[in-house]
Amino acid sequence: MGFDMDKTLVDCETLEAIAKEVGVLKEVEEITQRAMNGELDFREAVEKRLNLLKGFPKKRIIEIAKTIPLMPGAKELICKLKAEGFYPVILTGGFDIVAKEIAKRLGIDEFYANKLETKKGILTGEFEITVDKKRLLLDIAQKRKAHHIVAVGDGANDIPMLKAADIGIAFCAKPIVREEIKLAVNEKNMMKIWDILKPKDLKIVIDPTIHETAAKLLGQVANIRVAKIDTLKENIKKTADVIVVR
Repeated sequence: MGFDMDKTLVDCETLEAIAKEVGVLKEVEEITQRAMNGELDFREAVEKRLNLLKGFPKKRIIEIAKTIPLMPGAKELICKLKAEGFYPVILTGGFDIVAKEIAKRLGIDEFYANKLETKKGILTGEFEITVDKKRLLLDIAQKRKAHHIVAVGDGANDIPMLKAADIGIAFCAKPIVREEIKLAVNEKNMMKIWDILKPKDLKIVIDPTIHETAAKLLGQVANIRVAKIDTLKENIKKTADVIVVR
């Protein structure tokens, strides 16, 4: 299960938290907003923001990461998911120094983040983009032989990952994401994601002509029975919560 970090697991853009200390918050916020809305290329947006943060000490970034506010319900959700057999992973366009601390605070064992360059403990403004969220999500799912793939994110750069997942959830997402991803949580409460994922006590009967992908998705949220609808006995029709036909 892949999670974006900024504005998803944490209730802020992490570069903006650093920018606030440097005194360039307004400039960085504007660049971030344009990038999340798909108006700026991701690499160009990162370059512009990091140029404004050049010279900031790595030690201070780690201290900030330890105090960044988690999204309400994030810690509870990760605990619940792990207890139910899910494998949560952070897949972020943010940076390794921060992601390492957030993963530690949430009890997440695996994270992937872009790399910040530092020299003598100081940000140089240089970076290395190593994260392809869609590819990593699919690679992790294959490696772990996942039964199904779930992804959660909020920004334009999350769309490929959300579309690649069996269940892609737009969390308090930007307009461009809401246009593309219809399954959404619009409340700042990550436990609402569990409301979507938890097993439902539903009985669904589907016709054999229903596409296998649809059947797979329905099977993730309910007990399904495949049967020709026109041959169903009346008592089955009456006890089914949902009947799916073409």
